[in-house]
Amino acid sequence: VDKVAAADVSLLGVALGGADSGAKASVVTGKGVTLNTLVSGTNVGLGQMLATDANGYLVSTSTAGNAVAVALETGTATTGLKKVLTA
Repeated sequence: VDKVAAADVSLLGVALGGADSGAKASVVTGKGVTLNTLVSGTNVGLGQMLATDANGYLVSTSTAGNAVAVALETGTATTGLKKVLTA
């Protein structure tokens, strides 16, 4: 996995299952899709804009241009599955 700066990361879609490098994967893309996906829970509140970090987790952001989803649940201190709405 290549690690890059958070500002260089953009969410293209959410894989429905694991896939090896070079293998095909089923991916959900688009706007207005409700998903249960990995969110780094720290400072994530209901309605919070979310962006991807360098590890591929969704994290809170205050920059609308970086937002790829909106939290539909309040996060906890640990990373876990949360409902989000893609933006």
